[in-house]
Amino acid sequence: MRSILLTIFALSFTFQTQAHAAENVFSCSEGGNLTHSFRKTDEGYQLLVNFRIYEIRPEWDSETNQPIGQGAVGIDVPVENDNIRMTGMNWLKEKVEFFSELFPPTPLPTQSPIDNGIFVLSFEEDDCFVEEKEGFHFVNCRARGPLSINGVELESVDFSMQNQMRRTLLSSPLDPNELEIG
Repeated sequence: MRSILLTIFALSFTFQTQAHAAENVFSCSEGGNLTHSFRKTDEGYQLLVNFRIYEIRPEWDSETNQPIGQGAVGIDVPVENDNIRMTGMNWLKEKVEFFSELFPPTPLPTQSPIDNGIFVLSFEEDDCFVEEKEGFHFVNCRARGPLSINGVELESVDFSMQNQMRRTLLSSPLDPNELEIG
């Protein structure tokens, strides 16, 4: 009985230490879904990226009640950023092509669950610059490769993330002639 209690205590202690091994620095969510989480670990830092999955449904023939062509499942990745006004269209096209290579649409029906919407990158502490000031964070990291994501070999991955507070002049949803600060 004593050995069972010691084993339970050891398992409990192990679980507690593993649960505290990664401390969340900050996270980003879009529409209530967690998309990015940057965490501090014992070895350095860890980035968890969770892209949403989308489905392209095939056209439907109402006469035969059968699909026409092939549908696909893909990954919803960001292809534009906040300073889009300062970036050229060529850069955006290259970014779209790059993400299409990393996360190509998968033809339906699939034989196994689609799980490539999530990937984790680990960074050594020396490979990251992390600054916190008055509740705001700035993170800049580089994961050295070669790294393989869905069979695509990457030499390195540069990652930058920050939380911001902005004030913007908006038109009122109740009265389009009235402006509000949001």
